[in-house]
This record gives sequence, structure tokens and C-alpha cells, in this order.
Amino acid sequence: MNLPHKRRPIASLRTDKAFRQVYQGGRHVADPFFVVHALAAEETRLGLSVSKKVGNAVTRNKIRRIVKEICRLRLLADVGMHYVIVARPAVGLLPYKEVYAQAEKALTKLFNRLDKKLPRHSAPDTESPEMPD
Repeated sequence: MNLPHKRRPIASLRTDKAFRQVYQGGRHVADPFFVVHALAAEETRLGLSVSKKVGNAVTRNKIRRIVKEICRLRLLADVGMHYVIVARPAVGLLPYKEVYAQAEKALTKLFNRLDKKLPRHSAPDTESPEMPD
């Protein structure tokens, strides 16, 4: 009997001070859809910034859920980094699968800059019950 994989959430950056430390002291990469900042730390934590320019609350939360899921799958293996991912307004116009691909592309670009390997994982189907189009 196979039990479903238990989801482990990734820890969050919550304070303004923590975000500022990552912005000021870390490395970053940018593309038209995302800016990803990273800073070496004791544990892996994630901060997300999705402004109202991206879209209404439904759109912003959809983007947050997609990015959190990618990070949960990819970054938990990478110990000792704080990440801040900023969604740019253009990302609000993309369909689900393209948001996933662009976020993954931005993380890959960052890992290349940091000389690390991004753990492999296949993209989800568009029929996913968690993330409808």
C-alpha cells in the first residue's frame, strides 16, 4: 500500500529586516517575469513578493501557490540559503504551465550563477486538481 507523499512546507521569510538582508547582501538574477535573490544562511527560507500590479487577489495567490510548490520541490534539498522571489507584472498574464516554466527558468538561472545544480523534477500536468487554469 502506497501512502501519499507528505508535503513539507518550506519555511518563510516574514520580516522586513530579513527581506532587506537578502536584497542587500545576496546575489540575484532577473528576467521579464521574476527576480530571484539568494543569500547564504543557516537554514533554507523563502520570501515571496507579488504586488497588486500582477493582478487581482486570485491571480496573485495563484502565482504564490505555483512558486511555493516549485520551491518546495526544488529548494528543500538545498540547505542554508534564503531566497526572495519577486513576481513582475508580466507574470500575471501567463497561463499556469508557462508561470511554472518561467519560475523554474529563473531558479535555474540563479543556480547557474551560484554554481549549483537545481534538483530535477518534471513539470506538472495542466489537469492538476490543485492548480486549475
